[in-house]
Amino acid sequence: MSVTEILLQIPDVRKENGRCAFNGYLEDFLTTISEEHSLYPLFQELFEMNPNFRIMVDYSFGVNPNLVTNQIIRYKDILKLPERPIHVPYIVYGDTQKKVGVGFILGGPSKEDYLISKGYYFALTEPEAIFQDQRNFVMSCVTDSTMYDASLIKKVLQDQMTIGNAQRVLDNHVFKKLDEAVAACVALSQSIKDHVIQVVPTLEDRSPVIHKAIVSWYLLKKTLYVMTMTNKPLLAQLENNVKAQRHQAKVNADSLVFMPLSEMWRL
Repeated sequence: MSVTEILLQIPDVRKENGRCAFNGYLEDFLTTISEEHSLYPLFQELFEMNPNFRIMVDYSFGVNPNLVTNQIIRYKDILKLPERPIHVPYIVYGDTQKKVGVGFILGGPSKEDYLISKGYYFALTEPEAIFQDQRNFVMSCVTDSTMYDASLIKKVLQDQMTIGNAQRVLDNHVFKKLDEAVAACVALSQSIKDHVIQVVPTLEDRSPVIHKAIVSWYLLKKTLYVMTMTNKPLLAQLENNVKAQRHQAKVNADSLVFMPLSEMWRL
């Protein structure tokens, strides 16, 4: 099945066993949000680009505990959360001119949020995930207006560029070198920890903040591991030693700052 066919089958809260907040035409979704919404201009632009675009909002899914990558990044706290703890803010999807189903993952507005969106992509395209066979037809997008490049999406829709090529162009634009992405991931992981330490003790219900922090750390770990493992310049630097590259991927993933679940509950 194509990306479009897969997502069309996922029910939203208007139906029984809904898995997302909304799943329908982007045009209809635009009528439900204010023009003051931070992503309204982007959604409007995408609608004008393709009036048949659909959007899935706040899609929830879980983690497969048997996957090798999950064992490698060694972050068991993600498995202690309730069922389907990961929530993807937005996936805009539809068909290209040649009727190829494609999807665009949209996360938060900052450059650092792009790293979380990459985590969504890696989690959604791993074995037994919904896009396990469509990894070449889904991409993560940055929604920061200073970096957002609508021309890439337009070229994909017009079948002038593959999603894989568009993703590589965007990756190189947002973080030109792997070291930049690593530093940004570490800084973001630290800011999440700082937020938890500051906010959690003041809350009566700590669960939402703690769960969001754990999911974010998990996605960042996955992002760093996979981005390092697939970085060709690094592999060349290591003289095509895949074992050494795998070691560096583990080192990068382990460099993230986080707090154990039990420690956050004791704050």
